[in-house]
Amino acid sequence: MLKVLKTLLFFWSLFFVGPAFAQSKCTLAVELEGAITMASFDYLKRAEIVAIERGCGSLFVRINTPGGDLQSTRMIVEKILASPIPYLCLISPSGGHAGSAGAIIMMACHVSAGLAATNLGAATPILASGQQISEDLRKKMINDTKSWLEGVTKLRGRNLKFAEEIITEAKSVSADEAVKLGALDFVAANEEQFLDQCGGRE
Repeated sequence: MLKVLKTLLFFWSLFFVGPAFAQSKCTLAVELEGAITMASFDYLKRAEIVAIERGCGSLFVRINTPGGDLQSTRMIVEKILASPIPYLCLISPSGGHAGSAGAIIMMACHVSAGLAATNLGAATPILASGQQISEDLRKKMINDTKSWLEGVTKLRGRNLKFAEEIITEAKSVSADEAVKLGALDFVAANEEQFLDQCGGRE
């Protein structure tokens, strides 16, 4: 988690995401790397506060995670949905992935994209201990997570079928395929192109 708690970096450039942010000249760049935990939530919460204090119009989140704690993921999603500034989420670097909890977070971001050779999905909930669970409990966890993600997906206008299948069937796809399915907004060649393509989106 030390990698996650690294110093926050600023990208100073003209960067517009809708009329409300037309005067903003910066976006705060942060990273979610490794397992998603309560430390990840605290990190994003602090980052959002810093971004707003500095007058930045958005938060640029690089994501590369195998997944993590479902409760922490729920809190992160709630934070993103309630944020006064947009979260611009990119699966990065090339070869990285947004697995499980990461895929759910990508569904909630205001803008979601991936670099080439990245992937996302496989969000079927399991016990953190790795122990087997009863069929009834498994069904309860899956149905609860599926219905929750359904609301998030509808809010963001993303592919509902894909969101359901990453929960019920552990479906995982490449970033290119995710764009075709309407699960990601686009694939970028690099971070600069990602930021450029975010410009002007509402």
